[in-house]
Amino acid sequence: MHSDILFDIIVSGEVLEHIENPGKFLRKLTTMANDNALIYITTVINAPAIDHISLFKNPDELRVLFDNNGLRIIDMRCFLYRGKPLEVCIRKKWPVMVAITAQKV
Repeated sequence: MHSDILFDIIVSGEVLEHIENPGKFLRKLTTMANDNALIYITTVINAPAIDHISLFKNPDELRVLFDNNGLRIIDMRCFLYRGKPLEVCIRKKWPVMVAITAQKV
């Protein structure tokens, strides 16, 4: 499917962890976004599940993934396991929901 339409807003909820190549997915989003578009993505850290193919261990992995695939993170919000500090969640491998707002580089 090819389209010349570029979007001002792209939303992807809980997709990255379900695909084999999240970098390829992010690069595809950049081709669909206009230069000033906002791209909203949610995913999870430390959330192994049978259908989670890509497992992220910490926010830095997500920053590198976005940086390496044409997206600049404007805002990243972590929703922590039972309100515990991020460092504790990472160390104990507790799940963390992550919401990211990004733009094309």
